[in-house]
Amino acid sequence: MSIKPGMKKYTLILFLMVAATNIIGSYLQNDWMTHYSKPLLMPLLGFYFFVGWDHRKDVTFVFTIIALFFSWTGDILLMFQGQDFFLFGLLAFLIAHITYMFDYYYAQVDLDKKQNRVFITSRIVLYAVVGGVFLKILWPKLNDMQIPVMIYAAILILMVVFSILRRDRTSPASFSFIYGGALLFLTSDGMIAVSKFLHPFGHQNELIMSTYIFAQFFIVKGIAEHNKFIHKESTNV
Repeated sequence: MSIKPGMKKYTLILFLMVAATNIIGSYLQNDWMTHYSKPLLMPLLGFYFFVGWDHRKDVTFVFTIIALFFSWTGDILLMFQGQDFFLFGLLAFLIAHITYMFDYYYAQVDLDKKQNRVFITSRIVLYAVVGGVFLKILWPKLNDMQIPVMIYAAILILMVVFSILRRDRTSPASFSFIYGGALLFLTSDGMIAVSKFLHPFGHQNELIMSTYIFAQFFIVKGIAEHNKFIHKESTNV
């Protein structure tokens, strides 16, 4: 086994161990486990992505690293109490979502290829309606957070839309991983909104973190799969 594949494997194992520590710590309400594991998640995922990249580092590689950096920044900020920290954490994740949107745009091939318009249109309408209804429910509870949350929600839905627009313009594996990751991100952020502005619910921390962690992992995996796909295609030409 060469060093690089071995390092990738062990980094993934370490990432999953830290993720499990965080989720179990949330379940046990152990602050030590959650506070020391959370800041390690995105750096470990970024390193896993780095060592697993087999070809020239293109724009999708750069955007993914930038998105993980701002996600890590958001993770740190949201560990602190207070509305200012929440707003800056929201801003960090807003930048991460915008970066992912660019990432998804560049992680495509054959932009003139005919796509499944029924699938794309139906999903976009569905998530726009769901997002609008959810925002309407939240609206009376948001108070002075109405504008920031509305902007964030719009960008979050757009991030999901950009993942849908990759349909038929990448490998099935890359599309599925990124689309699934985007939906998990939507779910995780939706649960944060419910917990903060509507009503706390049972096991919310474990559910929020588990969906968030797998969202990030699936997105990173999807970008890596696209990288493999385009180089396989160029080899076959």
